[in-house]
Amino acid sequence: MNRTPTPSLETLQNLLITVPLGDRWLVRDRLQELDIPCQCESDGSLRVDITSPWAAIQVWSVLFRWKGSRQEHVNWLMRSWLGH
Repeated sequence: MNRTPTPSLETLQNLLITVPLGDRWLVRDRLQELDIPCQCESDGSLRVDITSPWAAIQVWSVLFRWKGSRQEHVNWLMRSWLGH
């Protein structure tokens, strides 16, 4: 079985994330509230510095909130509630 290598924290620093322009500032503000360094770039991307596993989980959670579809949110909640 081929597995994609797990990125190291060094490769996650200065990570560029594509976020819809209308949500970019909201995502940036939320990440900054969580003390995760980030900034909006002129090309429309969001530059994020992930320096710990905890920060990586928080970034995933924030992005899932904005980028996940309604069905993805429902599925996630059902798996969480039912323990599957």
